[in-house]
Amino acid sequence: MAAENQPRWQTGRVVEAAPVATGIQRIVLQTQNPHRAAPGSHVDVVVNTGGRSDTRSYSVVALAQPP
Repeated sequence: MAAENQPRWQTGRVVEAAPVATGIQRIVLQTQNPHRAAPGSHVDVVVNTGGRSDTRSYSVVALAQPP
């Protein structure tokens, strides 16, 4: 049986960011090939800045709304 959690790295951009509570942000990413992650799952995001990579894991709290 193949693993379902194999990384699918894509280039994307932040299209929306807004505070929802103290220290908590809602971040919406746009990618070329969207993937619907289930609420409760996590999405790893790698940001490259100044020649340095930083990886962060974010919790999915709701399904994306269709455009």
